[in-house]
Amino acid sequence: MKLYACGFNLNGQISKSVNAKLPWTQIEGNHKYGDRDSMVAFGFSYVILCSGNQIKISGFDNPSVQQLILPGPESPIVNVSTYNTHVILIQSNGNIWKLDLPKSRSKQQRKIEEKSECVELTQDQSETTSGKAILDKSQDDDWQDLNGLTQINALFSCELDLSEELDLSEHSMPKEENVSHPAYSSEDKCKSKRRKKSGRHRRNHLRKCVTSDNIQLLLSEQGQVFHMPSRMDHFLDLVVTDIACGFDHCLALTQEGIVFSWGNGSRGQLGYPSSGTDANMEPREIRALSGLGVVQISAGGWHSAARTQDGFLYAWGWNNGGQVGVEGKLDLVVHDPHPMSWSEDFDSQNIKVVDVACGSRHTLALCDDNSLWGCGWNEYNQLSMGCGVSQVSVMTRLSVPEHVKNCPIVKLFAEHWNSGILVQS
Repeated sequence: MKLYACGFNLNGQISKSVNAKLPWTQIEGNHKYGDRDSMVAFGFSYVILCSGNQIKISGFDNPSVQQLILPGPESPIVNVSTYNTHVILIQSNGNIWKLDLPKSRSKQQRKIEEKSECVELTQDQSETTSGKAILDKSQDDDWQDLNGLTQINALFSCELDLSEELDLSEHSMPKEENVSHPAYSSEDKCKSKRRKKSGRHRRNHLRKCVTSDNIQLLLSEQGQVFHMPSRMDHFLDLVVTDIACGFDHCLALTQEGIVFSWGNGSRGQLGYPSSGTDANMEPREIRALSGLGVVQISAGGWHSAARTQDGFLYAWGWNNGGQVGVEGKLDLVVHDPHPMSWSEDFDSQNIKVVDVACGSRHTLALCDDNSLWGCGWNEYNQLSMGCGVSQVSVMTRLSVPEHVKNCPIVKLFAEHWNSGILVQS
């Protein structure tokens, strides 16, 4: 596997050749990439790669890559999520770790912030000079064991009827073609599949975390959702298969294909009209997606997207950079999910979307013919369309590195002002 990234590189997080508008570039190193999207994370000024119980951090204007080893018994990292000032990691043994990052900005970053009106960037002021630091919990207080700090594991013991074999681990997830979806909106019918108490316990490990400055949302293998550190009661009788979050909104997808949203909906990112934040803290079904058979969700800064079992792509939210795919209507707030607009060379009859990823103000899609598409903001070349294109409002075919054009793209990444593709080499 090879990982390529493009977009914002002012802190040298992708390439040592500092360039604010980097074209597709391979992230070098001896890292062994898996086929999981959880093992790579893009911060504003850094990139994190995970392997085993180690993480590698590049960026922060540091020419060397920092290698950090989690304290305690060796257990592989199964998920990493990062946003601005913190990193959260989940190990296979159920341990959760948080690394807080310094809050500071360079003069250049302040200029960029003022120009783009986006969230602030961060710049590391660590005193590490060797480029390789092995952190031990007893020696470095930056690492926090959230199990002891917030007693999260005490919440992750749910009583299941083992005869139902409710196991939503990565290797036992149902294939998309076998997922049963309701023909109509029925949150009550979905809730009727209740978990029966049996007195026998199975440890409810975490498998995914998504985070922003104000959100730390976790998903367990048994399909329960936690807003750190509390379990969300709304999903007690549901089996959630995926979660996502933007700057200030959240999404959850159930195994029945129902999508829920909550948080700030002032820019349409919840998928229904909203008057403010306080009234939307309780998850609510996005009924416009009912019966469509949603199998994947993604959240950008102020927009959201959903992919259906039939390979169609829907989006909603703020279209200030064209990221929602409404042609010719920039700055439009789209409250209801709608099919994204595509350029004329897209063959909708024969090409289906198989992956979607949302950055702060751009959207990527991978199709079953291995073609890469995108729309939205391109100020930092995050769509790899060149410096002469600032934004595009319809899904447009994107270029990929010449020497990997015939290599299968395994996974998409889109975070903040960067994009990434994992390529089978």
